[in-house]
Amino acid sequence: MSVWKQYTIYIIFYVLSFGISHGVILSLSSGNVQLNYNDNSTTTASLLVDGVDNLYEYGFYYRRSNGSVTKLTNGNLIDSDTIRYEPQNNLEIDISFALPSTSAPDVNVSIAVSSDRTNDIDGSIIFYFDYDLNGGFTGHNATIAGDTITVTEPGGVTANITGTNADAYQIAAFSGLRTSIAQGNLLNNTGNNFTNADFTGAFQWDFSLSTGQQVVFDSTTVIPEPSHYGLVFGISAIFLICRRKRLA
Repeated sequence: MSVWKQYTIYIIFYVLSFGISHGVILSLSSGNVQLNYNDNSTTTASLLVDGVDNLYEYGFYYRRSNGSVTKLTNGNLIDSDTIRYEPQNNLEIDISFALPSTSAPDVNVSIAVSSDRTNDIDGSIIFYFDYDLNGGFTGHNATIAGDTITVTEPGGVTANITGTNADAYQIAAFSGLRTSIAQGNLLNNTGNNFTNADFTGAFQWDFSLSTGQQVVFDSTTVIPEPSHYGLVFGISAIFLICRRKRLA
């Protein structure tokens, strides 16, 4: 894990602790759960429950059949929970978020791709995620079974991330996977039995659309709420401050 990411996590903690946000274009809350997403930042997202952040980054990429890639940024908020992107003429990609629980940091993501082009279009959607469960970014273990990736952090908090009917997946340590996706590489179904490192993962869905067609891809993340979140938050706060001082 780079020093830069450690600094960034500390800054996120500081900002969110004082209720300040900058550049967030979508913010949802349900009970004591809050999701913030900013598509113009490297540190794009936070997912908090009782003040504990579990998420470092979401990234959404549109890959054309010729291998060129567009990261979906500068979208338009068309509803309180939906962002629209138009990476090329007559192609719309709507990304919607939902918080199904009022007490656990679970997230549903829906990606709708619609074409009004006069010709057929082939491509892929890649959903990249960097979960820093329990506010931590080291010592993660991860496995995949079917279309569900299970990630566990050293304190025992687990996330089950499902890419429903995904065509491919990949698990890798920060930040090589993000770089590979941005360079136009497809996911390669590697990384199962990932151990003791800073987890990142991604799902890929391939599509072929004719004029007027739409396809929808879904991902769900379930993070069972540990009873010790309140205690963990206090410990995490102290840890981050101490880590920042040691790095200074």
